[in-house]
Amino acid sequence: MRAMKRALVPVLVVLAGCGPSAKLNQEPAVTAVGTASGAPATASIGSAGGQLTSSDGLFTLIVPAGAVTADTSFTLTPLGSTAPGGLRSYRLEPEGTTFSSPATVRFSFAEGELAGSTKDALRIAFQDAQKRWALLDGVTVDEAAHTVSGTTTHLSDWSMLLGWQLRPPKARVKTGGTVSLTARFCNTVESADGLVTLAAACQDSMDELAPLLKEWSVNGTVGGSSSAGTVSPGSPSATYTAPGEVPSPETVAVSVTLDTPKKGKVQLVSNITVTKDDVVLPARLHGTFTYSRRSGPAPQISETRTTGTGTVEFVPWPEQGPYTYRMSGSFMLTEDYADLGDCICTGSGATGNLMDQDNSLRFDVTKKTIRFGFSASGTVPVSCTTVIPGVTCQTERPWGVSWSLTSITCEGSTQNGFTEPGALSGNWTETCSDNGTVLGTETVSWNFSGD
Repeated sequence: MRAMKRALVPVLVVLAGCGPSAKLNQEPAVTAVGTASGAPATASIGSAGGQLTSSDGLFTLIVPAGAVTADTSFTLTPLGSTAPGGLRSYRLEPEGTTFSSPATVRFSFAEGELAGSTKDALRIAFQDAQKRWALLDGVTVDEAAHTVSGTTTHLSDWSMLLGWQLRPPKARVKTGGTVSLTARFCNTVESADGLVTLAAACQDSMDELAPLLKEWSVNGTVGGSSSAGTVSPGSPSATYTAPGEVPSPETVAVSVTLDTPKKGKVQLVSNITVTKDDVVLPARLHGTFTYSRRSGPAPQISETRTTGTGTVEFVPWPEQGPYTYRMSGSFMLTEDYADLGDCICTGSGATGNLMDQDNSLRFDVTKKTIRFGFSASGTVPVSCTTVIPGVTCQTERPWGVSWSLTSITCEGSTQNGFTEPGALSGNWTETCSDNGTVLGTETVSWNFSGD
């Protein structure tokens, strides 16, 4: 797979010179196997070669001519990433398939995903039998196409990693306020036989990483200035202090030089916007929510169940007001069950685009509460069992979810308050009954973070 390397020597990374050394992780990270987070994509590829792209369009397997000798059905499934610094992960099957000539794995990335980092931080890794993450040699980053690619002769769970980042990469702060900044670094180590480079667990302890971090600056001035704000390293994080007046321009670049052991010096930048607003809302929010709904069973009421996960991004929506955000994203249907009386049908794996509802996300900055809503729809292939002989059941059925955090119409509870607008989490549940008979339940939980 790669040239022979020296054996692993368990010592700390030492920088040039006589200063203190960084305390970097020297053991490979061992993580759980990722679980499916999106619909699988499949394609049959034979000796002529071909390619398969994931259902989200962000990962592609390219098989050259002659790499396989017979038609093979390949499956590509998005996973929740467990890799150190993982941005996204996918499972390539069938497991055990090998290529007689290398195939290409290609990840796509958004420009915003490199915020606070650099292109040299992008890595590709696969999870081995010991649940470690082995890095590919010679990956290629195409900045114009926003892709990172590498080659392999086998199938596995694959992840695109980010080796370092200044966090948060973006922030908003009131004049005179402060922002805590932390550098994250994910070390790499050699396997015991010296043949493979493995990913170690990521670190963000300033005490451990301090020897790698130099020249904290604001707009290129070490330490900052009275007009743009100041920055000072510390423990457990560095601190940016905004000036008393909004600078011009209002967004400043807070940077630090990271001296990486293998790539040399790189500059990490966090763009911080200074504002006079009493409540500083994030420039963008992103995260996930889960949704479940069940109706019935009850006399003369059929039973249906719907569950799924939404992956969402919120951006300001000034047309709807100063504290409102527009939604975009997708909803992954993980269960669709329907007892229709004559047929019992089940389905899963369908994806639909999220649509705005009830102003998407709105902050009440006086009461410190939020309201948000969503809707999505599509069709899902179903497998049905006939209850009544002679009835022909459907092979697919429409599905839809629609929900809004407004008021509770049945018995339930809600947690929709916030203390920090850039970190929103909560849950909502409702149970509707009639004379003690439960007619339906509905549950939503969410976790959003801002930058």
